[in-house]
Amino acid sequence: MNDAEQAAHRYAETGWLVLPCAPDSKLPLTKHGFLDASSNHRCIETWWSSHPAANVAIATGRPGPDVLDIDVHPDGSGWAALNQLKRAGLVPDAGAVIRTPSGGGHLYYAGSDQRNGHLPGHHLDFRGLGGYVVAPPSTDTRPAASGGPMMVAIT
Repeated sequence: MNDAEQAAHRYAETGWLVLPCAPDSKLPLTKHGFLDASSNHRCIETWWSSHPAANVAIATGRPGPDVLDIDVHPDGSGWAALNQLKRAGLVPDAGAVIRTPSGGGHLYYAGSDQRNGHLPGHHLDFRGLGGYVVAPPSTDTRPAASGGPMMVAIT
């Protein structure tokens, strides 16, 4: 069992729904994308036996986490907007902070029934019900990314 499959099982043990994504990608490998996400260990074993190099993704929103996605693009970064929101007291401390290969981040919070959203022009997206995020130890070694595994820092 590789690291991604082990992580998928650990996430499932917390009740989070997971799914496999193509290697170096966010593209789901299941027929119905995040709608196929599962916490069933037998399902996870089947997915990773068919796709051993798959990245692991987590369906967001209850029962999984809500995730604030900080993007970094050539035209801007969401870190400045996040810091402004934090100074205004509008963003609580996250349970976990994940550094993404692009230099962005994922801030994990307890899951809710809130739907997805974004702040146009500020490079911030909210992943709740109806979304998913690629999670550690997934990798992205495409040229546009910095490559390597996602890093985890527990806050």
